Amino acid sequence: MTNGVGAVIAWYVALVIIGAAGVPIAGALLPTLPDRGLALARPIALLLAGWLFWMGSVLGILPNSPAGAGVALIAIIALAGWIVSRDGPRVLQTLRAHRGLLLGYEALFVVAFVSWVVYRAFIPNIETAGGEKYMEMTFISGVLESPRFPPSDPWMSGHSISYYYFGYVISAMLIHLTGVDRFVAFNLIVPMTLGLSLVAAFGLVWNLVALDPTSTRRARVWGGALGATMLALVGNLSGALEVSYRAGWIPQRLAVWLDVRNLTAGANTCGHDDVAYASIGDAAARGVPIGLLDYLPDRFMWWWRGSRIIHDDCAEIIHEFPFFSFMLADVHPHVLAIPYVLLAVGFGLAIALGAPSRYSGPRLFGPQWLALALAIGALAFLNTWDLPTYAFLIMVAYAAHSFARPPADLGGRAVNGVLGITVGGAALIWWLGRDPAAGASPALGGMLGGISPTGRVALSILGVVLVIAGAQQIWRRARVERDPTMIAAVDVARFGAWLAALSYLLFIPFHSEFASQADGFGIAQHSSRPAQWLIHMGVPVFLGTSLVVSSIARSSGSRTIGLWLASIVAALVLPFVLPSGPSTALAVMAVLATAAGIPWWLRGRISPLTSAWLGMAGPALVLLVFIRSSGAWDTSAAAFGPWTPYTPAGLGVLFIAAVAVALESWRRDVPVDRSSWPAVDPDVDPDPVRTAATFALICVATAFLLSIGTEFVFLRDLFNNRMNSIFKLSFQAWILFSVGGAYALFTVGAGGSPWRGIAWRSTLAVLVGASAIYSVGAVLSRTDTLRWHTLSVEGPAAWRGTLTLNGLDWWQAMHPGDLAAAKWLRANGGRHPTLLEASGDSYSHVGRIALATGFPTVLGPHGHEGQWRGTREEIDPRLADVTAFYTTMSAAEMEAMLDRYDVDFVIVGPLEEGTYQLPAIRLQQIEDVLELVYSHEGTRIYARRSQESAGDGG
Repeated sequence: MTNGVGAVIAWYVALVIIGAAGVPIAGALLPTLPDRGLALARPIALLLAGWLFWMGSVLGILPNSPAGAGVALIAIIALAGWIVSRDGPRVLQTLRAHRGLLLGYEALFVVAFVSWVVYRAFIPNIETAGGEKYMEMTFISGVLESPRFPPSDPWMSGHSISYYYFGYVISAMLIHLTGVDRFVAFNLIVPMTLGLSLVAAFGLVWNLVALDPTSTRRARVWGGALGATMLALVGNLSGALEVSYRAGWIPQRLAVWLDVRNLTAGANTCGHDDVAYASIGDAAARGVPIGLLDYLPDRFMWWWRGSRIIHDDCAEIIHEFPFFSFMLADVHPHVLAIPYVLLAVGFGLAIALGAPSRYSGPRLFGPQWLALALAIGALAFLNTWDLPTYAFLIMVAYAAHSFARPPADLGGRAVNGVLGITVGGAALIWWLGRDPAAGASPALGGMLGGISPTGRVALSILGVVLVIAGAQQIWRRARVERDPTMIAAVDVARFGAWLAALSYLLFIPFHSEFASQADGFGIAQHSSRPAQWLIHMGVPVFLGTSLVVSSIARSSGSRTIGLWLASIVAALVLPFVLPSGPSTALAVMAVLATAAGIPWWLRGRISPLTSAWLGMAGPALVLLVFIRSSGAWDTSAAAFGPWTPYTPAGLGVLFIAAVAVALESWRRDVPVDRSSWPAVDPDVDPDPVRTAATFALICVATAFLLSIGTEFVFLRDLFNNRMNSIFKLSFQAWILFSVGGAYALFTVGAGGSPWRGIAWRSTLAVLVGASAIYSVGAVLSRTDTLRWHTLSVEGPAAWRGTLTLNGLDWWQAMHPGDLAAAKWLRANGGRHPTLLEASGDSYSHVGRIALATGFPTVLGPHGHEGQWRGTREEIDPRLADVTAFYTTMSAAEMEAMLDRYDVDFVIVGPLEEGTYQLPAIRLQQIEDVLELVYSHEGTRIYARRSQESAGDGG
């Protein structure tokens, strides 16, 4: 490797310092986890330091510079030192008790980080297509070069970034701290994120298993290893499908039936033909020697299709999974957020285990509570799609804690909880019921399209009356009758109102600047084909289903096991006979996961009436699926297909089974022999095993619900289909299935027949091995079987060189003038000048000088800006101005345009000449207005004549 070894070392040293500071902080924030948060120490410290760095710059206290980043780091180190000074013996005890685990965490991080750094050195290029790397590098450069925050948008001068950019702030902070070149750092960020994610996933599952005092060290390690492997090291089953098809193991008819795009046809086609490329079997029949690598698919970017298995007719559906994202190595928000969503999961587990009982200071306003709000609020800033999911997870975890140990007294603050329920419920009902024609972004407006305006008003009034009446009943039973269930309900409502308000306020500078393309919800017009959906999500769902089954076996008696098994069989069979796709199976599994989990943490604490109401929630969800599959969901019934003969009978049986299972499981109370267990602190958690099982089921049930949602609705955006919704929500589901489902490795077969456990583990090994085919094949394909050269997709000729981590090295061969011009501008352009360069379509070379310098240009790729801002109100006039400047404007008009956008430098290079077909006379007209200050390899830089000439760089 000729470039980057020193950068790798510097980056790792910074992470070691940050991680060391995070250890005592994690112990204070996550005191109830068995490892006291060691696996999450780095994400916690990075999050706190990043927030201080960002907020300090927003307030004008800290500069956006190495000095500002250094102050933020020193503050975190000081906080860690203060915690050690107050609680030093406990910190030392944790380190001594878990020194082997801590070393294991660090070894896992180092191996993952270094391995993926080497992988990135084979393919380091920051390229225009095949991902979003141009956009991401532009944001990093913009954050680095902005005088203060919020950072300016390099692709739209005069505006701040309208995106969830906190991950780029944290990355820029590390670049400031280490002094690593930004184009090298780009290829260190994803390896770092992979390491953080693997350690966090390993640690979460390790903690779940360790909560059972009877668990062995081997069980904890294997559980953690499975969680980390499923989260980020294996792919879906598309790799096994590709290899099997190439080897000739799949009949052509079956391949066509699967309807996987481009499996049986050429690249970039929709549909299929019967002409397949030659298989391994064909070559063997001709006597050609066959090697192991010959089984690897050889078609262009075959691995890309692994994230596009599901499709709605010919509409592309994105369904990335973590390994695909790490392999693609886009420094994108949904990737950068993974360690922090796992941190949110860790907070959820700590809360369910009784962390609130350990937190010091006023309830909901002590330092630990503020850190919780910071961690949840940061998700909106990191990747806004994650906020609802993991806030919901935290709320459910808090409910588990509060219902298990209701507060002794609510006090006057409970009024805020009731008011929150009333106001929030009223606002929600109004939002759902308003006329789509009268207001923008109506939520689920299509569902109410047949209701008159008067009916919507009546519905809203009725809803408000019901919410107020319900709140009054809760208040009366909590304060007057002192019903523990109602006290807990009010406590949870109060917590939710506090969490929503404070997590918003801590990041209000971001929310005040953020604009979104989201425009309410739309009704899904397609269902996923079950076979395609299982190719993508089959292995994670197998883990989730296994956890549900094993939990049922542990918490239910023999009289109900038949109903459970019948429901699970129905969940596996019905998708292939109903027109609703996988939604029926997902609904069934969500119901079962909920029904299996609730007894663990509500047993003996709820009344029969409450049990009955809860028992109806699951069947109601199944009934919703019934309506969906019948074609009665909306006026577009034809999109769902007709009923099949199995629909009424199958769903009727399913409905009855769900009711019986839910009610029977809550009625029974199977005793557990705990005589050999060590004593536990009842103030922290009276039953850690119950909490571990409950929390794992919460993760799995949430994952099932996320998967259900995209079969019904999608978030409207500029694409106006469910592509983005499936992309972001299935990604979250994969993470939750990996963490919660991996706990099944410990529970399956526990206390039962050893052969059952052996059979299940053998099946799991086969499935994980089949998933690993994608991982190995994709890495080998992308690195050209680990050959020591890199390839560029830019231009007709491939650029070859030695291993490097500099993402713009390939510009030296393909765009030397642009690279030299960017270097000159960074050295001579002054502080944050405004540029004018070519604008154009996304996924092209436009905006490249802004990318390389971080200096804002008038307009870069206009398609991206339209997506980020949700409107083209200002984009289209800018696009017209940029085009006219290079083509038709007079000298006076050019001067006025440059004044309007406060432009300092104008770029004229091969891109501008090719985009606008600049004749020599046009170049002369530009030189009459501007002064040439730099020229090299065909790229010229012009400055306003009011500026002092900087000389000719040619």
